[in-house]
Amino acid sequence: MGVIFRLFGHGLVRHGAAIAFALAISAVVGLSYLRMKHNSQGARADAVALGQAQAEIASLRKEISQHGAVINRIQADAQCRITERLALSETRNAVVKHRETVHQQRRRLNEDAIVRTWGDTPLPTDIARLHNSPALTGANAYLDHLPGSQPVLDAHHGTANQR
Repeated sequence: MGVIFRLFGHGLVRHGAAIAFALAISAVVGLSYLRMKHNSQGARADAVALGQAQAEIASLRKEISQHGAVINRIQADAQCRITERLALSETRNAVVKHRETVHQQRRRLNEDAIVRTWGDTPLPTDIARLHNSPALTGANAYLDHLPGSQPVLDAHHGTANQR
């Protein structure tokens, strides 16, 4: 009380000063309590926010790993396509080279007089007859196609010049 007395002067309203001092102390204690309560509520809110943030981080990490898996599959598919394109290119080059070789061989054969003369000779009549026949699908179709005047000889009897 001596402090209050000194604050308010020489004997002025001691009782009112004590009440004012008590009110000031109550206000300080009340504010401290409110601060502490606010801080504990803030800590709870911070803990909730931290939990939510951690859950969101876990969700984003999962999403990132899924995206990473998709990216890895796309990269593997792209590498596979590159390999397939290289193989296709090599095959195409081989086909072009083969076609060019065949073309050169045909050109050489057509330029050769002996080959041209041989190519101009008519086919033997039996071969020409086979060449002019319709598409046959089996032995019975061939036998049906032959006229009666040209029978097919048995292989075990031999040909006319072997008899």
